[in-house]
Amino acid sequence: MPVSSGLTYDFFSSLCTGDFPSETELIESMDTAVSVLESESSLYRPAADDGTPGGLLDFTGSDVPVIVVPDLHGRYKFLLDLLSSDSSVIRFVPSGMNVLEALGEGLLKIVCLGDGIHSETDDASERWKKCYEEWEHGNFCGSAMCDEMHRNVSTMGIVVELKKAFPENFHFLKGNHENIMNEFGNGNYPFRKFSLEGEITRSFMQYMFGDAVLHLIDCFEKTLPLCAVFKNFALSHAEPVSAFTRSEIINCRKNSSVIEGLTWTPNGSALEGSVVSTFESVNPGAETSGSVWIGGHRPVRGKFSLRQNGSYVQIHNPYEMNVALCSPQNKFNPQEDIVSV
Repeated sequence: MPVSSGLTYDFFSSLCTGDFPSETELIESMDTAVSVLESESSLYRPAADDGTPGGLLDFTGSDVPVIVVPDLHGRYKFLLDLLSSDSSVIRFVPSGMNVLEALGEGLLKIVCLGDGIHSETDDASERWKKCYEEWEHGNFCGSAMCDEMHRNVSTMGIVVELKKAFPENFHFLKGNHENIMNEFGNGNYPFRKFSLEGEITRSFMQYMFGDAVLHLIDCFEKTLPLCAVFKNFALSHAEPVSAFTRSEIINCRKNSSVIEGLTWTPNGSALEGSVVSTFESVNPGAETSGSVWIGGHRPVRGKFSLRQNGSYVQIHNPYEMNVALCSPQNKFNPQEDIVSV
């Protein structure tokens, strides 16, 4: 069954096969994606004081169910398997349809919690060490790095095309890995885990695709929303490190501590009550009892981990393809509402 714009599962699958896209293709795709983000409706994305798109997605008036996707880290198969899932996996999907088709019909929303790039599983550790050896010897596009970056470019290729095709129903929040320039500042920090992933990635993208592509990806990342709020749940990449106001999140580009505080929070460093206080501000008048804030960022074992007396639910397991199924009409139950695709 075709979806709007004629985009099918095979189209998205084709983004993950064959060679890298050309510089021209990436420039055209990213330029369009930035334009889509910059022109999002203020009905669900309130503008900042300077008129630019704000950092908050406000869907408190929507009853459409939501699929929450944790950190991707180059796992394009995760997205492909989700798009092809049917009602036997995702209860929101009508019989005879898959997630992609339901998304195209506006029957559900998908919100990704950021961190599209940089593989982080055990096999990735060895690959990143090889990437570093290649990079250290001036080989910015060696075999290990091409292997790694094919995963990342494929993953973000799907993300970008979904955003372009379904701008009101598909959303990708900024995570701490959305920092293609590997900059220090604007709420960002240079990234390293197994090696110098941030700098190696920047070098690859610059050498392979040029400065124009780097600039457009940087613009894309800096135009991403930071937080999404619905009737009875809210979403961000990381746990709110302290209580943020609705205005602070909308105007986050003016205050880098807000960006950092919703993308970089280590476990145990958030102020007690930050989740409930922030939820009360972004969704004034809502019933906070039973409401939850869902994030990724730090890995969990199994399906989830609870923090702040159960008000914050972490769902990022790098070894599982788990998503959270959230309904604005029903209380979120992590035991039942987190499923594998």
